[in-house]
Amino acid sequence: MARPYDVDAIHFHRFYQKLSTIMSNPIIRPSSQQTNNIGRAGFIAALLSLAVGIVALLFPRDGAWTMVLSGILCLAGFILSFAGLFSRPRKLAYIGLVITISIMLMPLLLPLLFQLFIKP
Repeated sequence: MARPYDVDAIHFHRFYQKLSTIMSNPIIRPSSQQTNNIGRAGFIAALLSLAVGIVALLFPRDGAWTMVLSGILCLAGFILSFAGLFSRPRKLAYIGLVITISIMLMPLLLPLLFQLFIKP
């Protein structure tokens, strides 16, 4: 059965008209979310420092390089998180700062905790 007109060509023409209208008038929405890449980098460095430090404690035969790497990452995380506090949003920078400070205090607090809770 023959069609009096080509339906596919009409649909393609309508689609092309809509597409050309959309492309000529794009909707640009301003981004309302701010990012703090320095704070995010400090947070990631703090998490990596924590992970490498835990691996260093669980597998002490790997050598001192894991502790050195953890210390370098912790220092970098502290510096980046502190620098990230000066721009908004500050959430990840605060979390990274808390993680790095707690990692830095661990060598001081662990011997005290062992003396308090583990009796020789």
